[in-house]
Amino acid sequence: MTTKRAPVQGALEQALRTIAERMREAGDAATPEKLAQLGDKWRDDRLWVAFCGHFSAGKSTLINRLCGRELLPSSPIPTSANVVTISNGEPRARIWRESNGAPEDVPLEQLEAHCRDGAAVRSVELTVPLPAFGDRIVMMDTPGVDSTDDAHRLATESTLHLADVVFYVMDYNHVLSESNLVFTKQMADWGKPVYLVVNMIDKHREEEVPFERYRRGVEETFRGWNIPYADLLFLSLKETGHARHEGDKLLWTLRGLLERSEELRWDAAVRSLRQLIAEHLRWRESLAEGEREAWTEAAFGDSAAGSRTSDPDGETPEEGLPAYAEARRLVAEGERPSPELLAAAVDELVKRLAEWRSQGAEAGGRGSALLEGVKRELAKLLDNANITPAGTRELAQAYLESRQPSFKAGWFASAAKTERERERRLTALHADFAEQVKAQLVWHVRELLRTAFRDAGVPEAALSEHLSALDWLPDPAWLAGQVHAGAGASGEATLNFARHLAAETKAAYRKRALSAAESLAQLAADAGADDADALAERARAMEPRLEALRCLARQAADHARYAEALLALAPKPAGAPALPNPAGY
Repeated sequence: MTTKRAPVQGALEQALRTIAERMREAGDAATPEKLAQLGDKWRDDRLWVAFCGHFSAGKSTLINRLCGRELLPSSPIPTSANVVTISNGEPRARIWRESNGAPEDVPLEQLEAHCRDGAAVRSVELTVPLPAFGDRIVMMDTPGVDSTDDAHRLATESTLHLADVVFYVMDYNHVLSESNLVFTKQMADWGKPVYLVVNMIDKHREEEVPFERYRRGVEETFRGWNIPYADLLFLSLKETGHARHEGDKLLWTLRGLLERSEELRWDAAVRSLRQLIAEHLRWRESLAEGEREAWTEAAFGDSAAGSRTSDPDGETPEEGLPAYAEARRLVAEGERPSPELLAAAVDELVKRLAEWRSQGAEAGGRGSALLEGVKRELAKLLDNANITPAGTRELAQAYLESRQPSFKAGWFASAAKTERERERRLTALHADFAEQVKAQLVWHVRELLRTAFRDAGVPEAALSEHLSALDWLPDPAWLAGQVHAGAGASGEATLNFARHLAAETKAAYRKRALSAAESLAQLAADAGADDADALAERARAMEPRLEALRCLARQAADHARYAEALLALAPKPAGAPALPNPAGY
């Protein structure tokens, strides 16, 4: 180990130890064991190359060719783990059994016999002289990824965190199988260099499909799946002299990878660490899956209390709540809302409940509050209404003059003619005054009460019934009765009469308007009580949904904080390492 590399190695090992301890504190025993394996592998200082693929694709045959001897049987060693490592050394087979922590050394030629009880074998390690690579490489032979045995499939997936490079071997006739695409997609998502190896190219028939078209089809399919790969190699392990056999290029590629071993190993270790953190986080989330499902149903499901209950105005609970609606949409599509989105949805529901409670309190006290407001507006309206303008006062003065004892309708007018003139002047004053009252009081007061109580929920029929009392207008007899005995007809006397007339009229009208307003306020109070009850019921139906949403948000935020803390401990990848350029072969 060089002094230049020592600080890097120390940082990674410290991260592995710290993260493993955090995982154990969380109750996870399996992932820390993989981290320990990753640490051992990192200290091993060799490039670990995994060979994966279908059972019949030729992985073991390829490894035998690279080793220069028939080391592995053509059929897989029947262990449940079934991941075999091969490295340089004196010929030896070492088996770790489930029942015994100590390894068992067996002769290479007896290996298959010792592994017949697959469930009892945990791992197999082989050493043989590797003249082409020496001590710089460890090769991994994995079970077929198309295995129907879940133990074999899981064994492959559970050990690939140790691989620095993956060579994926495929049968010429089954290159585009879904299992090939899914597995290589997984490895590419890990960020590991993946080399695609198409074996049995001797099956190719140029007359059926030109080779270049076949190659393009493979390339386009993997690109369509968004699977980046380092190179596409063609082999014929059966006919090594085949024109399309690229065995020498494979060896050249392996040697080029060994020259970049340190950079590849560091990148693979960091990416594997981060993938193992992701695996641990999935494990941690799975512990709370039951609670999360229940909270999700309570927060977003149609069966939750009040989930689709419409408000009195026809609005459903999520309308006007964009974050909540988006979170609900994601849940319906099988996706998980982010902690930030859940927190925003909680804030929206809290504000909505506050609005409903405020509206409920307002509705509950609607009648009295509304009546007080109407009284204030009515007082302003009456105070500002000018129902005795100059023209009306002139008619009033003319009428007052006719009421004077000395008044006669002409020099020689009879008493009857004088009385007719007095009646005519009263009629003129009444017509003008009634018009002023109608224009300045009746219309405005009616609109004030109609608008205020209609908006408070009072039905139109009730409004019309109670507002009919405001149609009152002073009649001629009432006007005549407002003239005090002995009243003169001077300008001052006319002003006093006009003031008295306006005050009495407004007082009479105020009394009628207040009586109507009080009756309408009671109706508004009754409607407000109904609305308050509806708002209270709406809030009660929403509260369990909000509480479930809060639980989801807390759980998501806690998991996000935990994930962020773990990932902060892990070194970050420095970028994809340089690989041997296929064009340089």
